[in-house]
Amino acid sequence: MKKLILLLSGIVLGCFSCNTTKDQPKESYSLQVEDSVMIDHLGSLYLIDYDYQSDKYLLSDESFYSYVEVDAEGNKTYEGKLPVDGPDAIEMALGMGYFRGNVTVATANQGFKMFDKGALVGQISIPYQYNSFNFLPQLGLSEWNGGILYPRFLADSIMQAGFTEEFYAKTYSDPIFEFQKEGEGLRNLGELPKDSPFLNGNYHGSLVTVYHLDSENLYLLSWVRPDILKFEAKNGDLKFVESVSLDLGNWVSYDETPMSNAQNFYETYRKKMPGTVRNIHPVGDYFLLQYQSGIPEDVFSTILDAEGRPNPEQLAKLNPPLIAVLDKNLKVLSNGLRLPPASNGEFVVTKDGAIVVSKNPNLSETEDSGIILYKLKLTIE
Repeated sequence: MKKLILLLSGIVLGCFSCNTTKDQPKESYSLQVEDSVMIDHLGSLYLIDYDYQSDKYLLSDESFYSYVEVDAEGNKTYEGKLPVDGPDAIEMALGMGYFRGNVTVATANQGFKMFDKGALVGQISIPYQYNSFNFLPQLGLSEWNGGILYPRFLADSIMQAGFTEEFYAKTYSDPIFEFQKEGEGLRNLGELPKDSPFLNGNYHGSLVTVYHLDSENLYLLSWVRPDILKFEAKNGDLKFVESVSLDLGNWVSYDETPMSNAQNFYETYRKKMPGTVRNIHPVGDYFLLQYQSGIPEDVFSTILDAEGRPNPEQLAKLNPPLIAVLDKNLKVLSNGLRLPPASNGEFVVTKDGAIVVSKNPNLSETEDSGIILYKLKLTIE
């Protein structure tokens, strides 16, 4: 292991960030670099998952087709590519992660495929035709209640009439999850509460499902709103409990559009960069929430080129990944914690409680000889 901590000795990431909320003046939260691991690999790969049983990390490129697995010391245990031809070919990968210790891929038309060192070892079928309009920043497969829980795919049947107002409305009115169990039929679970802002008759963009599931509850992020939906996960059902709004500082909200104009919803993204809530993990007695607060219109306009496209480097600087600390009642204790410079943002938590992020080589001001994983610790003073 190459301990870059020697180069970063004394750096406490809380120095870049982090003021506690007004009602918690006596405690200060920060992220401290404890160690780092160098992976002997040239090229851009990003940390996407961690397997508790094998203590391995999974990194992939942006398409998921090239990936590596490494152990806790950063040694490669496997390097490969997804098959693009033959009987196991994957036409498009919608997401990737670990499930039952195997590298598992959400495919565009064949459900989930599981691989062990490049060999297909299992498959989870989706019992209907679905399309590729599914964005899975996390794989979202969970073993639960003797079966398998995952975010619902967008069925082809819903799109038969095209992009109608009814189609867009189903984004929020249909159940969020599906559950498969041997010997039982497919079940739909988890609906938005009737008073949800998503059900006010306007279009809010696609729901991007990221969640954390424990033995009693499921905590759902919607990606586009600074809130958490809590569901009770018991007796084979998901029952809505509460929606908790999060104080994440200078949050830039998206602009709702009428359902009749839903197809133009993302036009507003040409003028500003709305905030996103991207990841949640428990760490001890806390939740860590990863988010980006967004870029307001007056600032966004200053980083556009002659063709109206934002400068990627400026975009990354102005809208970095941030971390908020929540208690188990989902109260924000601190927000705005910064990750190490050039971090990709996506983080995992190891079985030893380490918070791990990867360095994005495309954002780095120095040329590294491999891919760097930073190991962080949440400190409270």
